Amino acid sequence: MIYSTCTFNPEENENLLQKLMSTEFEATAVKLPHFAGLRADRFQMGYYFFPGQTESEGFYIAVFQKTGGNSNQRKKDKDKGKSKSGHAAKHTALSAELPLIQHIPHFIWSETDQLQATTPFAFEFYQQINGLHWLKRGLHLAQQFKKSWAPAYDLVYSLDLQWELPTLAVEHEKALQILHGESQTCSAEAGHYLITYQGQHIAMVKQLGQRFNNLHPTEWRIRHLPKK
Repeated sequence: MIYSTCTFNPEENENLLQKLMSTEFEATAVKLPHFAGLRADRFQMGYYFFPGQTESEGFYIAVFQKTGGNSNQRKKDKDKGKSKSGHAAKHTALSAELPLIQHIPHFIWSETDQLQATTPFAFEFYQQINGLHWLKRGLHLAQQFKKSWAPAYDLVYSLDLQWELPTLAVEHEKALQILHGESQTCSAEAGHYLITYQGQHIAMVKQLGQRFNNLHPTEWRIRHLPKK
């Protein structure tokens, strides 16, 4: 597991990690290969890259290797009894119902009407540091509607966990238009499609009638298309 920040504030770096390691979180810090500009923190858990000493803007990084199960989490699971087991079983059954492709195991859980996924180790880590406000935890997998689940946009760029969707291959000009946020006229069956360019997933759309809704997030869209 890699923990990294863009700050040099010890409270957000080694001090936070020291508190985590004082719990029953079973992992050990991994030493990184030394090179010019690398500076270990005072607890020898992570490393600083300072501007001017390395060819970067600077950041902090720590690498951990899991050494075993989390006894604290096991105790919580035991206390919750059948409730916890039923909750996990529900999510396991749900993931089996969805048309998902995964090569490594994922832990899947729901937050309101949103389905999230991450590795079991990462999920344990989230549980250990409840004091933080997470902007994002894991992969956004799906959104629940009245009678079904709809695939989330994170799946477009997921390297392992994927949703089996039909694809629509496009050429260079149309690919740019889609990434610009434009909708297109298209004759296809209703439903979600992955847009591909040269064999790579680049966007997701939802076909409605004779056109599709472009689901590419506004903040990711290309602002200005190249002039012809």
